[in-house]
Amino acid sequence: MHCMNCGSSVRDNARFCDSCGATIADPEATRLAPRAQAQQQAVMPPRSKDESSDLERTIFTARPTMMFIKAGYIAAALAAVLLTILLAMLLPSVSWYNWLPFA
Repeated sequence: MHCMNCGSSVRDNARFCDSCGATIADPEATRLAPRAQAQQQAVMPPRSKDESSDLERTIFTARPTMMFIKAGYIAAALAAVLLTILLAMLLPSVSWYNWLPFA
């Protein structure tokens, strides 16, 4: 077996390299996944009806928030139109082309 840090040969049962002091990892431990972890991920218990309805309730609580966002956009657009009409009524003598910067 060789050290991954310096490349010198290391005893099979050594935990540290004699040359550089780097830790020696077991090559088999890094290649294989532990069995308990693999089995634990594969098994999922079935959900009951109460759990799924709670999940649906949680998911659909975001919908009213989106309605308020859209209502805010509509209110902002309406306010912009009303402000434009109000300014056109209050300042009829000022033409829009007078505001354009010409060089």
